[in-house]
Amino acid sequence: MERNFQQELENIDQFRLQTFICPAKTWIILSLLAINQINFNQILILVGINQKKMKKALPILALFLFCTLQVFSQNQPIVLITYYSPSGSTKKMSEAIYDGAKSVEGVQVKILPISEVKSVDLIEATAVIVGSPVYNSNPAPQVLEFINSWPFENRPLKDKIGAAFVSGGGISIGEEGVMLDILQAMLIHGMVVMGGEEVEAAFGASAITGEGPFSQKTMDEIFLKKGYGLGKRVAEMALKWSLMEK
Repeated sequence: MERNFQQELENIDQFRLQTFICPAKTWIILSLLAINQINFNQILILVGINQKKMKKALPILALFLFCTLQVFSQNQPIVLITYYSPSGSTKKMSEAIYDGAKSVEGVQVKILPISEVKSVDLIEATAVIVGSPVYNSNPAPQVLEFINSWPFENRPLKDKIGAAFVSGGGISIGEEGVMLDILQAMLIHGMVVMGGEEVEAAFGASAITGEGPFSQKTMDEIFLKKGYGLGKRVAEMALKWSLMEK
């Protein structure tokens, strides 16, 4: 049986007219689909195409949905959280920061150890949050090496948001100094640095482990709260900047 290409073209044209020429209807459908408030058969009813015709137009719809999702993701600001954590304490802080950033709708959040971060991750990010343990009142050598590897020519990180977080094995062991070291390095790249949500997190989020009331195996909730606040604040600012650019 020969295929009726003319009829197929007419079906596709009808689909284009009913879907692409009515962007308001299309965006409403996509929004409902994204929050699981509509199923496929209901989409057909809203668009006004029966299932028989839809089978022929399905590839176009699939391509349209894919392109739409790509546009959504490309337009969203990206918050990159990266850390070095041999003991696991700094990683624990990074997870709290991640939760805070993820609480902001419309923002993509990446969380990676520094060993997995590529230059493209830094360049694509709207905000970069770097975490380090305290080593003799300094950032860990691995973190310094990581920062020194950032692309510098033509200053591709200029005007990105920068923030820092640390974990230290004792009280007054150099947490603030390490955060300031990280922030100073970001300033050299032209980044705009910021602290946490509370005045007690003015330079970023820090955690104390291994001494006095903080010597327990689990990290104290007060430090995780600071991490959450830092992530949330940075993500909110990244979203504001993204909207202003549009």
